[in-house]
Amino acid sequence: MLTARGNLANWHALHGNLVRAVTELETLLADQMQILNSEHPPVLRTRHNLAVMRAKSGDLASAVTELEQLAVTEAQVFGRDHPNTVRVRAGLAHYRRQSG
Repeated sequence: MLTARGNLANWHALHGNLVRAVTELETLLADQMQILNSEHPPVLRTRHNLAVMRAKSGDLASAVTELEQLAVTEAQVFGRDHPNTVRVRAGLAHYRRQSG
């Protein structure tokens, strides 16, 4: 069920409703945090997706803050050179450049 909710958020984003996507991901993350631990891969994925959706909706400051925190967690969980960690750091660099 949690995966389906993440897919629904992505569907909203793909159809131009970024505000709804952010809301869905925020609710999903809160529910995941009640069921899973904060370092569980689906939780980390939702945090990443939420940061990206926030950036796409114009909230670069929140996106950068979340990606900074997430990069630390990903490195601790997976290691600095893991593809997930590298993806988060690349997104962080991208949105830092966009925010000036």
